[in-house]
Amino acid sequence: MKNENIINSLGIICKLFDGDTITDFRRGEKENINIEGVLTLALSGQQEISKNIINSELWRQQGILNRFLVCEPKMECVERKITDKKPLEETQKYKEYADIIKRIYHCNNNYIVHTNKDAEIFLNNYFNRKNKQAHKDEKNGGYLSRTTEIAGRIACLLAIYRHYSTVPFNNNEELVITLEDVQNATEIVDYHLYEYKRLTNGLMGQDVYKIALELFEEITSDTKKWQPKEKGVIYGNERRQYLDRHKSDSFKLKQQAFQLLIEHNYLISKEYKDSLNRSQIKYAINPRVLDDEVARI
Repeated sequence: MKNENIINSLGIICKLFDGDTITDFRRGEKENINIEGVLTLALSGQQEISKNIINSELWRQQGILNRFLVCEPKMECVERKITDKKPLEETQKYKEYADIIKRIYHCNNNYIVHTNKDAEIFLNNYFNRKNKQAHKDEKNGGYLSRTTEIAGRIACLLAIYRHYSTVPFNNNEELVITLEDVQNATEIVDYHLYEYKRLTNGLMGQDVYKIALELFEEITSDTKKWQPKEKGVIYGNERRQYLDRHKSDSFKLKQQAFQLLIEHNYLISKEYKDSLNRSQIKYAINPRVLDDEVARI
């Protein structure tokens, strides 16, 4: 496909993602078709092809990548085992999931979905943090600026699913996005944000995973260095001193590894007020990870 055709196609996809109406011009047809709706698009591809696409300046300049959740799932083709378990579609969990999706699909009621106060405050704070990061990060600014919108969409889907899985069918029932919905949604988005940054910087997943596990071992064993104030908690001062202030490539990998620990819930981010009543972030070591025999990264 020629570049100009790629640009036109990507432009159409962006419009559909944003809910705009487009006109389908077909050669030989007397009438044009107006297409309305919000596009959902899932793509998967071989590693090298996918990396060429997400690192393509043509795709980046069109803004299309900012609308995708990008990730490189862990390869399990060598680790999967043959078992006598039931096929997925025969399991009880899958049947419950399929039933909820059917209920959603056949619903004729038009809901107005809105956030409650706690969810709105959380999303506003999330937006402010990501917007601040976008101004400082020229390469990933476009992606960062979209994260709150994408998180809002995911939170809405989570709220709809929760509504139909827990509430008896009732056309008059209010549909509200809760704090838990937006927290789960932003966790999903932050994981894919990390993956986008990692893949567009050309880093292989397994390399960062290994560094992350080594860093976690250091954090949990060297308590004097990483946990001087409070056992089981890393404060921003320690993160800045031992990671963020260093500019070498090896420390950049460690910074990404630290973020990976957060995305996989090895470390849990928590807001707190310092002595000057300023909002700060600290990172609590997840005790469940310490109890697990096998690392989950």
